[in-house]
Amino acid sequence: MRVLYLPYYGDSNEYQNLLTNAVAERGVTPIEGTMHLLFPLTRNVLAADRPDVLHLIWTHPFFIVGDYTGSNVLDAVASYGRALLFVLDLLIVHLLGVDVVWTVHNKHNHEKHHLRLDRTVNRFVGRIADELTVECAAAKSTVVDLFGVDESKINVVSEGSYVGTYPDDADRESSRARLGLDEETFVFVYFGMIRRYKGLPDLLDAFEALDEPAVLYVAGNPYTETIDREIRTRIDAMPNVEARLEFIPNDEVQYYMRAADVVTLPYRDIMTSGSVLLAMSFGRPVVTPAMGCIPAVLPDDDSAFLYDQGDEESLRTALRTARSTPRDELAAMGRRNYERALDLDWDDIGDDTVDIYRRAST
Repeated sequence: MRVLYLPYYGDSNEYQNLLTNAVAERGVTPIEGTMHLLFPLTRNVLAADRPDVLHLIWTHPFFIVGDYTGSNVLDAVASYGRALLFVLDLLIVHLLGVDVVWTVHNKHNHEKHHLRLDRTVNRFVGRIADELTVECAAAKSTVVDLFGVDESKINVVSEGSYVGTYPDDADRESSRARLGLDEETFVFVYFGMIRRYKGLPDLLDAFEALDEPAVLYVAGNPYTETIDREIRTRIDAMPNVEARLEFIPNDEVQYYMRAADVVTLPYRDIMTSGSVLLAMSFGRPVVTPAMGCIPAVLPDDDSAFLYDQGDEESLRTALRTARSTPRDELAAMGRRNYERALDLDWDDIGDDTVDIYRRAST
């Protein structure tokens, strides 16, 4: 069986690497698609001599244009034009007899550009796709409600963990020394790309209100120059916040995870979170909202400091509770998270995904 993956981000996306490796071990031939400007689906399908399955991992890169031209009107016009081409492109692939599987990671594009168009296009994709995958039962309900998809073709397949994916030979002491943090300091870590939906300003507000001494270390690349300026200005005025505002190479991820007492992921809007799985894969407790698939990923509610998204006091309470939790209890939470991460095995996910490809092709 030959499966074409689009969009394909190669080595910059560990999720895709792990997924394609898992299905390849089960006899699938993965084909890495190329993002052409016009008719990328059809061109890749023809170049690959009509693969058995087209696996769409995300849809938004094919048609959403936001913050690109400098004009909201021009961005909208470009998005509507690209959306029409994308719909036509997908129809051609369907007529060519290639089966379509769509993994739904999000309710909408993260920056919330052109939401009505976004939903309309995704409703079309959901109806033309032969099979869909989501990461939890809550996501399945969301997809049924938002996109009107027949639930019989929506498959729940958990995302796998990142245990063993990143180098992990540093300990807490050496990691803290590398980051200029002493052993006794309580350290919260925010890790990952800095985008509006990830809620870093909300975390900074809550951290500023924290009474007990602690350091917040922000590690990640701002998504836009505007976000970069805003975050740098804010952090410069906060003496207990350290930051490395740039892309963190894979071999350095371990230092931030190992230095952390708690990883903080203050999403404003999310359905699935690879960052929660990353923290769990390093055996770290997390502060994060109880939304989307996050509760389903955790081993239990006592293995994270969950809060109600949108409730500022709830986030502040979660930080205070995390800060006041003894380190031996934090370590126990981290161990439970790590054991859960081990259970989210890519072998099982590979089996489930190949079964879905076969169902799509029948």
